[in-house]
Amino acid sequence: MELNKELINEIDKLLTKMFDGGTAPIHEYGADNKAKLREKSKQICKALNLIRVQSNSNYELDEKGILVIQDGGIENYLNNLRLDRDLEKTVKDLTKKSLENEFKNNLKYVLTGGLIGLITAVLTVITTEIMQSGKKEMEEILYKQSYDMSVEQNNHTIELRQMRSEIISLQRQVDSLKHASDLNN
Repeated sequence: MELNKELINEIDKLLTKMFDGGTAPIHEYGADNKAKLREKSKQICKALNLIRVQSNSNYELDEKGILVIQDGGIENYLNNLRLDRDLEKTVKDLTKKSLENEFKNNLKYVLTGGLIGLITAVLTVITTEIMQSGKKEMEEILYKQSYDMSVEQNNHTIELRQMRSEIISLQRQVDSLKHASDLNN
């Protein structure tokens, strides 16, 4: 519902009269259209908190009523209110969009970080397993080589003992031959 021009003019007159004179009577007496229009303008001003009850019989101007006068009338005041609300809505919408975008970006970063962490963990496990299996293979190779060397060393020790025993046996034969040749001579 829009305010008609006549009602707008009546509200402006009422507020200006109250600004200049201070108060306005609560009840308008009369059955003519003018009295009904003044009564309706008071109701609208009361609903918009432009005026407040001063006593049982009078209204006085409220802060918002003074703002209406400073804005150049009720029409300009309501337009400014509408613009303020539209601006607030625009700011809220932009803030909401900005927050949604920031949330989406943060979510992307967190998911990317989590994915990188997961990939790093998997690669670490795989690398460790490969190194462990390679280490086991190397241990087996080293153990086998160590065992082979030990067996070979044992074989060399046995051969060395046999050679010493042969040398000792040959030395005994040589000594016995020497001894036999000394006896013959």
